[in-house]
Amino acid sequence: MKPVVSAWNWLARPSLTFHLLLGLVADLLAGYFIFRAHLQLFGPLNRLSLLDWIVTYGIHNLDTTWWFFLFLLLLAGLVLNTLACTINRLAAWVRPGRPPADRLGHWLALAPHLMHIAFIIILVSHLVNYVVGVNDQNNILRQGDSLRLPGSATQLRLERVENDFYAGERLKVYQNRPLSQRVWLTFSQADGQRTVKAVGINSPIWQEGFSIHLKSYAPDHQGGMKRTPFVNLIIRKDPGIRLFAAGTALFVVGLLVYLVQVLRNGTRKDHREMTA
Repeated sequence: MKPVVSAWNWLARPSLTFHLLLGLVADLLAGYFIFRAHLQLFGPLNRLSLLDWIVTYGIHNLDTTWWFFLFLLLLAGLVLNTLACTINRLAAWVRPGRPPADRLGHWLALAPHLMHIAFIIILVSHLVNYVVGVNDQNNILRQGDSLRLPGSATQLRLERVENDFYAGERLKVYQNRPLSQRVWLTFSQADGQRTVKAVGINSPIWQEGFSIHLKSYAPDHQGGMKRTPFVNLIIRKDPGIRLFAAGTALFVVGLLVYLVQVLRNGTRKDHREMTA
């Protein structure tokens, strides 16, 4: 039991936090230059899950990807260190004893712990997205073509492309260019149910937990050679998005509680100085 306690106390040391952060900075600094020099190796991270990238690119190029695996290791160490430190502080906070003289101050002292827990939740949400999420790039469809949503029986079909073109003359740069667009897609489910939705630039749509984003399309201008309507879609599924939202909300709550604590302590200090 004693070795376990010693290991736990070592894991919760603030000095370990400092060394892990220092290691992360040094590792990311080296990774920045390696990444820039090998974009063709790290670029697929934008369209592959983390596990797929590791087995196809990462482990076969360890002379270049070592910094990325070290980054994951250091980040995991930082999460464990933060978790151990937070558990120790929370255990001290809830330890039975005499009621605190300043009950409000006692509760406000939770602020940093809330932010630490939120930090862990946000990191876990990103891990979930990278491990089991979907990031399917460059799905090109011509008008009338269909594709199947990843891991689903639902078919997606491109129906038509509509544009709202600029009709004025003052802004030359917008002439013959669309101000907005509507790309109409039909989703056909296995039970025969059909849903029609319109996606646009910076206007994604959602279907069965997937988000559909418009990357490019045609026709995207008026006049000139007639082009066959087509779209280039990005299909994403982020199962960790709810965890991320919860972590972000918790961090905001912790930050607001900490602000109240700082303002309250400052007011009480001023009051003591005035009455001294």
